[in-house]
Amino acid sequence: DRGGDAAGGIVPDRPGFHSRRFLYPVGYCSVRTYPSYRQWGQQTYYTCEVLDGGDGPQFRVTAHDDADNPVTANTPSASW
Repeated sequence: DRGGDAAGGIVPDRPGFHSRRFLYPVGYCSVRTYPSYRQWGQQTYYTCEVLDGGDGPQFRVTAHDDADNPVTANTPSASW
């Protein structure tokens, strides 16, 4: 895996960014290697980010070999 991870910051005054089980720090960023969905048999980097969506977090996943088409969603699993 490649560097570039960032911890982000806790948003204590908006309940959508935390619960008893989860924290969604705005600015969190991680980069991981997974199989590419564009190039069979190849690996690519994926950047995963937590963005400020107002009332709650937005989750964005960007494949480095398809950077013009990030997926943004209201839940972590929906962004994948």
